[in-house]
Amino acid sequence: MYEEAAAPGARGTSSMTVDEEKGRGAGQTASDWLGIADDLLGGHVSGDYPDLTWAKALRTAAAGLTETGCHERAVEVSDALFERFQCSADPSVRRAVIIGLHNKAIAMDRLGRDEEALGVHAAMTRRFGAEVVAAFDELIGECDRVGGDRAPEELATNLYSKAWALRDLGKPDEELAVLADLIGRFADNPDPSIQGVVADAREEHAKLSESQGGSP
Repeated sequence: MYEEAAAPGARGTSSMTVDEEKGRGAGQTASDWLGIADDLLGGHVSGDYPDLTWAKALRTAAAGLTETGCHERAVEVSDALFERFQCSADPSVRRAVIIGLHNKAIAMDRLGRDEEALGVHAAMTRRFGAEVVAAFDELIGECDRVGGDRAPEELATNLYSKAWALRDLGKPDEELAVLADLIGRFADNPDPSIQGVVADAREEHAKLSESQGGSP
């Protein structure tokens, strides 16, 4: 979920660059992420950076805010990312926007705004189509590449999200394949959080297999 970069530090000042903001990942507190969000949204970041650098910085901040329980602020950052880059011609930037919307949906769900979260996901799929799957493929690749203690949980979650996107796109065979991959990779992982994802994947796989006339 987080970008590769330098070790975390204290909240940035007006001289903080986007690269430094983007690089803050595991180990940050809610206060750290709130400071990063303030810097990014408040015009306190120096330098002239490409759209992709900005988009990934905002994407990372939204994810960090969500993970540390700052859900309202995560929604604001995700909205800022969408408003700024929704019409980008760069596929990489659009993929960052998609993941920002996904983070927004997670934050809304954790705020108890379930119907709104589902609406965000549905609108995301309608707007970006197959690019949603490509965005999750990018996240899955980052988990494999960057590693770390959280990587298995994030990988399992991202595979499940990819399967969800394929369902919304009406691609049941591909959805089944992704769910089967998830189950195969993590069935024996003892982490309770991962086992929760596996249980959901088994349930969805069984339902879909039955509707397709196959066996779970």
